[in-house]
Amino acid sequence: MFAAEDVIIEDFETKRLDWKFSGDAFAGYGGGNYWHPGRFDRGMLRTRGHRGYAMLKSWGHDGRDVDGRTGSALSLPFKLERKFIRFMMSGGKAPGKTCVNLLMDGKIVRSATGNNSNQLEAVAFDVSPLMGKEVQIEVVDRETGPWGHVCIDDLIQSDKSTGARIANETAKATPDVLWSQTGRQAGDLKWIAGKLHLNEKPVHLEGIVSISRQADAGETPPTNAIRFKNGETWRGEILSLSKNELTLKGELFKQRTVDFSSVSSLEFKTVSNIAGISRPGILYRNPGRPIPGKLLGIDKENVTVDCAFGIIPIPRTGLTRYLVPGSAGQENGALQDEIGLKDGSVLRGDIRFENAQVIVEHLVLGTLTISWENLRYLIRSSKERQWLTNMENESLESHGPLGSRTGVKRLDLRNAEKGSLSIVRISPQTILRYPLESNGQSERVFRAKLIPMPGNRGDATITLSVAGKTFFKKAFSNWTDPEDLDLKLPDGKELSVTVAFGEQVSYPCGVDLHDAHLIGAGAKRTGGQKP
Repeated sequence: MFAAEDVIIEDFETKRLDWKFSGDAFAGYGGGNYWHPGRFDRGMLRTRGHRGYAMLKSWGHDGRDVDGRTGSALSLPFKLERKFIRFMMSGGKAPGKTCVNLLMDGKIVRSATGNNSNQLEAVAFDVSPLMGKEVQIEVVDRETGPWGHVCIDDLIQSDKSTGARIANETAKATPDVLWSQTGRQAGDLKWIAGKLHLNEKPVHLEGIVSISRQADAGETPPTNAIRFKNGETWRGEILSLSKNELTLKGELFKQRTVDFSSVSSLEFKTVSNIAGISRPGILYRNPGRPIPGKLLGIDKENVTVDCAFGIIPIPRTGLTRYLVPGSAGQENGALQDEIGLKDGSVLRGDIRFENAQVIVEHLVLGTLTISWENLRYLIRSSKERQWLTNMENESLESHGPLGSRTGVKRLDLRNAEKGSLSIVRISPQTILRYPLESNGQSERVFRAKLIPMPGNRGDATITLSVAGKTFFKKAFSNWTDPEDLDLKLPDGKELSVTVAFGEQVSYPCGVDLHDAHLIGAGAKRTGGQKP
């Protein structure tokens, strides 16, 4: 209950502040019925301890993919008038990933995470030293593993903590991650006197394998996006489509016309609530029903579609996405470096560094100069290196209680605010096999960061072998520390990754291989540089 002197920031029953929502974890919020997606009876889970009919929860638009969505919700600034900010909270225990943050001048000054429970508990920030300051509340969900969600209710200012858990820690920023020829390093990447440094030590630029930058991650602007069959994404305005020629305009590439046959999808909005279930040849709208048909033209006001009703114009207002038929699985296999920008753009070409800039020699756009501040990630191509997520003819055996072929999950984190670019998540009773070309000349090395999966509750053992020869074996549990792997492979034609149950059989259980890749000849690739 609220005391008479308490100041209600949000009770999530009726709109009090304008909030800014990003990503798809909070899709649906902010409309006419502002908090409707947060109703206690919407979604697959049932929380306990909430008050009233609604709350703020990162369950996605319909609550069917509770842990798989990511995003954030940011309140308008408000003035601190009481000693405590109190709220009810449930969800994942992942500091900095599933959390409620207090921001002052855009910086995190307090942060709280959940307790791996659907029981809402009372949490409080002690803000007595900050009285009179303007602050904002940020609710963040960056986790896609088990317990990858967060819920809050009854956000108030009060002079009493009233038995709430005091959470005055600040969320730790995810470090930048550099993979080089010598292995994995994490810390602060920055340019000093024209040279790139990691933790104040110079970086050998030619030895860079990949970079994942986290500091000061930018927000995706509300512009159109054009995704190409070669894996690129250009962020900009869709001007027109006529006679199979698509004309675009963007800050990076100015105005450009491309062949529509090279396009895999058009994103008319940055965030599409139906992106996860989109099917080719359907024009998606919100509001409005999807329209199956062939896209014939685009102008400033309308999109022309050949559909069951004939050739008709559809207003561009409210359009979300169109996936071009026949665009799946056509990523270009050419060896090219890949660069991702903070606005969601993805480009491929030959990359070099000049001072605090990244120079991209692009086949279509020519020479592009990217400032270091705009860089999200970078992946260098090489015939002597292959990512585990991109090796051909993988064989999978899974006999766990969740059913066959359910033992592995591949997570693409290139546009997520995480230190890694990819994860291969393997559950117990699973064997992954990758063909290798037998190599008796150059040394082959397996590299990855090994971590128990988020929310892991069981014991398991991971074994790595080539042609039956074990070169690594480790038992792990929820308390096992992360380990950087840098392992020489025996000679042989098949790499096996086996995960089996240990003493305590419990779910969820599994191991994550972050940025797993092979160095040296012998890895058979499918093409592209997707890690």
